[in-house]
Amino acid sequence: MIRPADQPHVLLVNPWITDFAAFDLWARPLGLLYLGAWLTLAGAGVRLVDALDRLAPGSAAPKKRAAWPMGTGQWHRTRRTTPEPLKGIPRYFARYGLPEDVFRRALSQGPRPTAVFVGSGMTYWYPGVVRAIEMVHEVHPGAPVVLGGHYATLCPDHARSFSGADLVLPGPIEESWSRLKDVPGLESLADPPPWT
Repeated sequence: MIRPADQPHVLLVNPWITDFAAFDLWARPLGLLYLGAWLTLAGAGVRLVDALDRLAPGSAAPKKRAAWPMGTGQWHRTRRTTPEPLKGIPRYFARYGLPEDVFRRALSQGPRPTAVFVGSGMTYWYPGVVRAIEMVHEVHPGAPVVLGGHYATLCPDHARSFSGADLVLPGPIEESWSRLKDVPGLESLADPPPWT
């Protein structure tokens, strides 16, 4: 399908996990996929960059037990400094998902986004969210970044203070859809039809 040049282009970003351990047991960014379907129905072009895509070129996990049955497996793991409140846990803290250079390359592909929507999972995974938003601002300066998901819903004040997002939308997208039209460049979005 050929998309008009003036159509809004939305980039959806699923950020990294930051934790002591993580394993892919069919983890998919359902909220972002749901939002992407709505945005497509509303007239936007949509592209997803998933930092947890184990099958993306350059995302190879360690060779040891990299291929598990039925689509599960290990993510690429990058050791990080353990946050101060967690220093007493005798394990290595890490970021799970694409290496930064692969993630940056994925962000830079495709058309310049009109807006970027970042999802979030567990509240304590927020360092991955913050770094993803920093990189979005580096690669696409001036593109508004909207943060939603569990972290944005359960800790909205923290997210507004620390995430770097231009807009934090807590709660279900159905309750926030009208606020999306306040994002510069998305004013022309139609209301999506209700799901049946």
